[in-house]
Amino acid sequence: MNLLIRGYYNLFKAGFCSSKWSLASRSYMLPFNRDAPLKSYLFNAYPTGIITAEHFLDGPALTYHINLFFPDAKLSRSGKNQASHFRFFPGLSIEDYSKLGYYSNKPWTAEEMNAISPNEFISELIEKIENGIYIHAQVNDFFIPKTSSFRKKHRRHEVLLVGYDHKIRTFKQVSYTTDRVLEIVDLPIGLLVESLKIGKYRLKELPSVIEEISLESDRPKHMDTDCVSAQLLSYLHADRGSSWFSKASKFTSGNPLTDSRGTFGIGVYSSFRKCFRAFGNERGLIDLRATRTLMEHKWVIYRVFDRIAVNSQCRALANEYKNVLDLARRLQQMSFAVVGDQGRSNFGLLIKLLDEIEDKERRIMTHWLKAF
Repeated sequence: MNLLIRGYYNLFKAGFCSSKWSLASRSYMLPFNRDAPLKSYLFNAYPTGIITAEHFLDGPALTYHINLFFPDAKLSRSGKNQASHFRFFPGLSIEDYSKLGYYSNKPWTAEEMNAISPNEFISELIEKIENGIYIHAQVNDFFIPKTSSFRKKHRRHEVLLVGYDHKIRTFKQVSYTTDRVLEIVDLPIGLLVESLKIGKYRLKELPSVIEEISLESDRPKHMDTDCVSAQLLSYLHADRGSSWFSKASKFTSGNPLTDSRGTFGIGVYSSFRKCFRAFGNERGLIDLRATRTLMEHKWVIYRVFDRIAVNSQCRALANEYKNVLDLARRLQQMSFAVVGDQGRSNFGLLIKLLDEIEDKERRIMTHWLKAF
């Protein structure tokens, strides 16, 4: 066992008594929006939850979520479809938001980790949180309460610490519960310590275990309208060869476009139909994160249309596009109901609604680009 982590564990077993923790007289919570606009995956939920706790999501964060990519939707040997790989393109990773200037992220170095004592470790986390710093950590999900892996399987995952409660000796962390709800849940000190003791899944480099996230006071708001227009055209025509690809290349760590067989842009609807039909024929499953991502994409497009509308016609089309967003919300809700009830015979309703979304989106987006 790593000596540093062993020290944390032994400290907990002996009865933790950090001076900082003892002096803490209250609970403390940093702002976090559990209803963040992009939260299908944690690498979306953490940045947008932090940013939108007190501000709108604006600027380049929207620009880099205009396009979509769906890898080859053929069925795997297990009978599952590939909807779980459906993503924004290029999308943004947690580090990419830092590159764009929304916040700064500072990894803890091996030297810093080795120099700190076990008592100081927990005290440091508390102090950072009280100073407005979020703690992002790679952990073993086996020890994280209310997750599907808790006490069942060892899996490398991530947590975001947003507060603490001195009365019950826990940190507050953001996580999906077993029913896929984004919640702020209690993480006892002992389990946090154990989650860093990965065993055979232990992270090889300590600097990647913990990083600090601090919001910037002057967040980017400017949107490159030429880039937006190029991406919308690329999306509408499912065109992989657009010139903006090279411009976006440095922000592709969230979702590199590696599968040439997949569908891109508005072409993703055909992949959804393939997955829905496979589900109806009992040859596949529906990954509910995919239908949520589709709904989030419509939110992004609506926000972009509304944000940069240059004339009354664009504004009217933006208002009309809100209907596409509402339909996408219905699709997401219906997919939950169909999967929850195992109502495979209703898969045709999903396809019918998907067709309506695509038809309306094609028409409105075509007119919007002409008006713009």
